[in-house]
Amino acid sequence: MRSFLRQSLVVSTIVTGLLTTNSLQAELPTQDQPKEQHIIKGSRQAESTTQERRQEQKIEQELRETADKLQAGIQQVNFVQNGSSFSLLDNRSHNYNHFNVVNFPISCHWLNWTSADGRVIQIEDGSKWEIAPSDAYVTYSWRSDDAIFITPITSWFYSYDYYITNRSNNTYVKANLLDGPIAFGSLSHWIVNVDAYQGHVYLENQSVWCVDPSDVYLLRDWAPNDHIIMALHDSRFSSYDQVLINVNMDNQVHVKQY
Repeated sequence: MRSFLRQSLVVSTIVTGLLTTNSLQAELPTQDQPKEQHIIKGSRQAESTTQERRQEQKIEQELRETADKLQAGIQQVNFVQNGSSFSLLDNRSHNYNHFNVVNFPISCHWLNWTSADGRVIQIEDGSKWEIAPSDAYVTYSWRSDDAIFITPITSWFYSYDYYITNRSNNTYVKANLLDGPIAFGSLSHWIVNVDAYQGHVYLENQSVWCVDPSDVYLLRDWAPNDHIIMALHDSRFSSYDQVLINVNMDNQVHVKQY
C-alpha cells in the first residue's frame, strides 16, 4: 500500500512539474517580443494663446486661398518635387504623372495595410489613419505598397483634417490621424533640433526645413524627439509647398526644404 502511495506521489509531482514548465514556456514569447510603441497624437498641448492664434490663422488661410483661386480662375494646383511635376485638382480628382522610385518626393508615403471594413489604414511609418465612413469603400481597391500623399484640409466645414490620395489609382479619401508612427522606428521621422528664432526644423535624416514666417510662432512649443509626418501643401500660391505634421503637438507648419 505504501509503495502504491509513493508511486502515485511521484507521478503527481512529475505531472505538476510538466504543467508548470509548459506554462512558463507559453509566457516567454510575450516577454521576448515587446509590443511596438506608437507616438500618441496630441501627447503634449500647446499654450492656449498658441491654439487661439492657430485657429485664427486657419480661417485667414482658408479665406486667402479661396480668394486667390477665384481671382486666378484656376482649379488645378501644380506642384514640383525634385524636378518632377504632378497636379492636384481642387475637386480632388487627382491625375499624377508617373514617378520613378528615385524621384518620389520625401512627402510620399507607402500603404502597409487596410482594415477589412476600409475604415483604417496604416502607412510605412506605422501611423494609422481613420477613414471617413462615406469614403471607406474607396480603400477596397487600395493595395499594399501603393504610393500615397497626405494633404491637410483647410476648410472648417469638414470633421476630417486630411485628404489621403492614392497615387497608384488616382483615388482619395478624407481621414484623421488615429495613431502616431512607431516611436523612433526605422521609417519614422523625428526632430533633432528646433531653431524657433530662425524658423528652422532639423530632422533625424539630416534634412533641414525652413518654416513659413506665419507659422514660426508654433515652433516655440516644438521640441527634439517630437515625431513628424510629412505632407503636401495643396496651394500653388505659396513657395512653402510641404507640411510638417507634429504628432506630439497635433499641429502643423508649412515648410520648404533647404
